[in-house]
Amino acid sequence: MKVFIFLLIFLLFSFSNTQLCNFQANYVQYYSSIVECAKSVPFQENNTVIETVNQIIEEYVFKDIVQNISTEFHHFQINLTEELNQINQETFSNDFDFQQSISDIFDSLYDAHTIYIKPQSLKENGSSNPEVYVSGIYADSDNFANIYLYITGIDPRDYIGETIITIDNQDAWHYLLVESSKLSISKDPSSCLNEYLQWDFLQISLGYSPIPEKESRTIQFNSGSVDFPFIGMSTSNFNSQSDFETQCLSGLNETNLEKFKSNNFKEKERKEVLSPVLEKKRIKQMIYEYFTSQDNENQNEKKDVIDESDSGIQYGILQVTSFSPNNLTEFEEIIDYGMEYIQSNNIDYLVIDLSQNGGGYIDLSYQLFYYFFDLTN
Repeated sequence: MKVFIFLLIFLLFSFSNTQLCNFQANYVQYYSSIVECAKSVPFQENNTVIETVNQIIEEYVFKDIVQNISTEFHHFQINLTEELNQINQETFSNDFDFQQSISDIFDSLYDAHTIYIKPQSLKENGSSNPEVYVSGIYADSDNFANIYLYITGIDPRDYIGETIITIDNQDAWHYLLVESSKLSISKDPSSCLNEYLQWDFLQISLGYSPIPEKESRTIQFNSGSVDFPFIGMSTSNFNSQSDFETQCLSGLNETNLEKFKSNNFKEKERKEVLSPVLEKKRIKQMIYEYFTSQDNENQNEKKDVIDESDSGIQYGILQVTSFSPNNLTEFEEIIDYGMEYIQSNNIDYLVIDLSQNGGGYIDLSYQLFYYFFDLTN
């Protein structure tokens, strides 16, 4: 939880002066001042950000997989190196736009581990989230409502309990799902939405999100339409534009990069666990839990995938954990190994467990799908 949430209780409802990037920690700012400051940092053509990110993505174990994913069966296919090199050839009007272009690439990967966070000074500045005000489900809601009312003249408590029809002329449910996927570390839609509507996203940090196209959000209720302006928030002190710029342009030096790589990307042991016979009760429970979590409407049908008549069937389980492939061929060799094992041991079914690979299990699951089906035609 953000410290400023508690400190706002004691706010004196005052704004910092009009000097560019002169922000006092935990005081409300004009949102236009936050945006103006963020865009005031000039783009540096010879910066080392792209070079640093390129070094880090070489350690990303699914780099090859996301490059070769078929767009026919998934919503993205990304060559990370090519995308970054293309950015490196462009000229941007300011540093924020440059940073955002990198962030957009990593946001599009369906992997909860791939989040590009912009420099610290951007991370510590952002805007309010009007949807959270209106939801009325967060702590200290009265304190925030009073602040919002004082600044904008609108009391969000007047609309709590009303049905939201559209947000910025889009279906409200669709809008919230799209927006939450941009800001949440999780990639599961329901988790994204839950995080988005909790008070962790009361402030939308520029470190994680783009600058909205307009400085307000229009919410259509049954009773009518209301335009909710953003208000700016800062969690650190910045004395001037040069102070803000210095923090924004300070990058990861070579010493820290090597330390980062050695601590986070040590080669992990690949484990392959095979069991020729798996207890029927356990595998039934595993399948039941999986399908009911994916499709609650059909849970009664799904839970009987394995029934009592299957008591004589043998199940093999191949569990791949801490997977760090050098290339896709290595992954295919592991699956080949599992297939050969069950055939030589007369095992009826093979369960392949990829769940111990964190957010990467999604990419591995698609690669497994390609392994079993010819998708070339």
